[in-house]
Amino acid sequence: MDMLSTRMKTSLVIITITLSVAALAAQAATPEPATPEPTFRDRIRAARAKEAEETKSGPSARPWDRNGDGKRPWETPAKPSDTSKP
Repeated sequence: MDMLSTRMKTSLVIITITLSVAALAAQAATPEPATPEPTFRDRIRAARAKEAEETKSGPSARPWDRNGDGKRPWETPAKPSDTSKP
């Protein structure tokens, strides 16, 4: 009887080790969830935010193409030419 219980204990230990190793292997085999690819809407939002940031920092980034009042030549209204002088 004592011999049978020793075999049963050994078998239980082997089965337990086998199952735990198999469970660890299966757990390691599952890939980690990847970050989802941004949707089309998210890409548009990001592009618009980037463009707004560039526009906001534009005047200080290129001060050499501004006139005395801080505007670019195409942002100033055209002055009417007075050709009716005598």
